[in-house]
Amino acid sequence: MARAQWLGGPDNLLSGWRSEAEPQEARAHGYGVASCALRAPGQQVVRATQRWACVSYFVLALIFAMTMFTAHAAKPATAPEPTFVTAPKYYFNIDIDPWYHFTGTGELTEEQAQQANCYRFHYDADGRLSQIEYLRAGKGAADPAYNVAEIDFEYAPGIERRWFRDHRGNAKKNSEGVFGEELALDGKGNVTAITNLDDSGGHMRDENGVVQYVRTLDAAGRVVGSKRIGLFGTNITDDSGFYERRWKYDETGHVIEIGNYDDKGELLDDTDGVALIRKTTTLYPDSVQTIESYFDSNSLAAAEKSTGVHQRQRTFDKRGFLTDESYFDSTGAPTTYLEPSVGDTRVHERKLTVDDLGNIVEEQFFDVTGRPVDERGPEIARIDYKYNSQNRVAEELFYGDDGKPQINPQVGAAMVRQEYNDKGIIVHQQFFDGQGHPALHARYQAAAIRIKVEGDTTCVSLFDEKDQPTKNPVNGYASFTYKTATDYPLSLTNKYYDLRGREITLIRERIIFPHLHALREPANRGMKWSARLGALGAAIGAVLGAFMALRKSSHTKRRKVWVPTPLERFLGWFSVFAILEGSLRFFMTVYWAWINYLYGDMGYGFNVLETVFILFFLYRLYRMTVTMRVLNIEREDMHKLVRDFFAKAGLKAEWVEAQRRYLSPPLDVSVKYFKQKFHAYLAFVHRGTKGKELQAEFAAYIRAQTGGILGPARTKWIAFYYPCVAFAYFVLAGVAFYTLFQLVKGYS
Repeated sequence: MARAQWLGGPDNLLSGWRSEAEPQEARAHGYGVASCALRAPGQQVVRATQRWACVSYFVLALIFAMTMFTAHAAKPATAPEPTFVTAPKYYFNIDIDPWYHFTGTGELTEEQAQQANCYRFHYDADGRLSQIEYLRAGKGAADPAYNVAEIDFEYAPGIERRWFRDHRGNAKKNSEGVFGEELALDGKGNVTAITNLDDSGGHMRDENGVVQYVRTLDAAGRVVGSKRIGLFGTNITDDSGFYERRWKYDETGHVIEIGNYDDKGELLDDTDGVALIRKTTTLYPDSVQTIESYFDSNSLAAAEKSTGVHQRQRTFDKRGFLTDESYFDSTGAPTTYLEPSVGDTRVHERKLTVDDLGNIVEEQFFDVTGRPVDERGPEIARIDYKYNSQNRVAEELFYGDDGKPQINPQVGAAMVRQEYNDKGIIVHQQFFDGQGHPALHARYQAAAIRIKVEGDTTCVSLFDEKDQPTKNPVNGYASFTYKTATDYPLSLTNKYYDLRGREITLIRERIIFPHLHALREPANRGMKWSARLGALGAAIGAVLGAFMALRKSSHTKRRKVWVPTPLERFLGWFSVFAILEGSLRFFMTVYWAWINYLYGDMGYGFNVLETVFILFFLYRLYRMTVTMRVLNIEREDMHKLVRDFFAKAGLKAEWVEAQRRYLSPPLDVSVKYFKQKFHAYLAFVHRGTKGKELQAEFAAYIRAQTGGILGPARTKWIAFYYPCVAFAYFVLAGVAFYTLFQLVKGYS
């Protein structure tokens, strides 16, 4: 709840305190009358002694002693003055007024409050608020405004503190992300600053990044300006785009304008594209209507970025409950609001029905023509709620625009039943279709779930229509757990378990199991074999790659020059091709399953991509006929072998450094040398039959001569490089074979 929108009339927080002055004053006068009455008998005795002078001194002394004794005995004992505390008050709703006081709307009696959802205001001996509780059928619960069960108040000279707590009295963050607030008060008791507090009383930032709000007040003590102070004690623009908010009021005290201004006093758009809100409030005997219109920093009509709405009309009943909300564009014409996830919701008006206990029992959606409409996303036009004795939703029923039960695709059911434990936590949910038959939840794919909270962990278990444990057919889990306070269901940090209680790895739950589910469908035989062949190809390629890496490592260790044979070069080419092609086919199939094309072919796009990929590798295979590799050889030795061959062939080859090539009329030889791996890559360009023969002779000459050349000493880098490459290939092979095994056998 943004502080800028906390409106309402001031509450007389001191009404109970003033009533104590009257009995105190009456008691003071009473004590004075009693004192005069006790002195009267003494005065009569004095007059008697004057008439009887002979015994005056004796009688006077005797009467005086008796009078003092009687007065002392008759004087009543002083009792402690009683303390009068204002009785608790109960309200359906609360708000914050321009003085930053809590106000209640829709007062209830104590008897009514025992069954309703309401706030209970407690007062101290001075008539000040000491605590606000939220009650649901008489039991503490988190409230809808602040998401806390209790607000405790502390008072000190010039300071008021408000602490937010749960129903057990433990510190809890409110809806703005703070544990408490410290209010600075001026000499008249008006709030001039609000500082956010953590659970130890230190300063902290709220969810908008603000540590303190500094308020400017008018002569009546109402807020007319509020600046934000950041962590370093300087003015900031908060995360919602507010720098300084300013309020204007009409003669009745209602807010008519709220503006957002920058440090130069100019209008400033917030993150929703709104700089100015103009508001009208109309009071009716049984309701209140508010109209808010939005404008940008140029004072032109604007729509909220998040909803696309320029004007919002709301109606509240006399208890403060929202009963109607509708939306209009800048021309005043009815419009629909937007949701980021679905776009246009098709909803122009939302109506709510609230029962006598403060429960929403019906929610309806209407289009711009006033007819019922299915809200895009949930695809429902009406929701009915039924409650248990603790005012918690026991049944939720969904209806379409035709008034008939309709399945909500976001839930997967037309009716949801749920049960709670003594702490008000949902422990059991069941899902049904429009005819009352069990239905599968959209995300869990189960007809029912049970929820168990132990310490800081929540466990959700899946059950079928017979109340027997079951598993999600897509993701394979039968239950999952998450941290109650910091996590949410089905996130990446949840822990997942199968029917036997064994933990499931995230890669199986998110990738392998959904893929297996898609491939088990009868219509997906082609995709099934596609994924199997992809995994098999990647596994074979990884094994061949590991073998070739070990061969290279062996030659470098023995300092032997290695010239791979044509077969070895083909195996090296095939290993890379099999790994990449197999992985491409496997992951493209998985991706196709992820984007919900579970029952269709992958389409021509993938075939084109795969064709281009294969053509590229066929080109690389052709290049093997005009290239050769020499591994573990020094640069000078490689060039000496090339020059010696040309000399023995009677050819004069010219070395062109810019092209890294030896040029001769029938045969050109380019030499690319990789110093880090002592690796030479040779490419040939032959001309005519003689050039082709020279190429074959050159290859045979290199293989024959390299056997007597000592390779370079193995560096530490090379000593680790090839074994690490071989190890990586083996790991890849293991993963591929395991995946293939899962694809063949399925999962249990």
